[in-house]
Amino acid sequence: KQVSSKPDGASTGTNVQQTTLHYISRQSPYPGTKIQRFPVPDKYVPWEVMWLDYDPVAYTRARSLFPAPLQVYVDEDILLLRAKSTDKSFPAFQWNCSAVSPAGVSIDRKSWIGDGQGGIITYVLESEGIPRNPAGRTGLKGRGAFRDGARIIMFFSSSADMRSRRRL
Repeated sequence: KQVSSKPDGASTGTNVQQTTLHYISRQSPYPGTKIQRFPVPDKYVPWEVMWLDYDPVAYTRARSLFPAPLQVYVDEDILLLRAKSTDKSFPAFQWNCSAVSPAGVSIDRKSWIGDGQGGIITYVLESEGIPRNPAGRTGLKGRGAFRDGARIIMFFSSSADMRSRRRL
């Protein structure tokens, strides 16, 4: 079972209607790695529930591990850069908007998650400057195996019924 309905249907602080708890995104180890997530009980998944002891494991797939054509679209590991930085001049990442990277590539860091009112959610940023998962705690911080920004896949299908000459 991947998701479970919450009885109260409460909304999160980002106005996303939180009606389900995610299970697959809290399983360990993280897919394709030996990374063990910080365990997150169901009652602590929503960000509205205070949890002072929450200490998620940091994991971001290295840019070099992405296919070569995609590497230009992948940001460096923000958490690692911040940890290694000795000065205050740290690159500012622009969230909740489209921007151009230092390499001249247009990157869309807006969410495509609906807010239930016809708009889209705005990412809430953690103190490290990384976006918080709008679906709740997962026991992991960082990008994981994904690149930042919208991950949109479109599948197109065409069908025809030759007997009635109708096409879809």
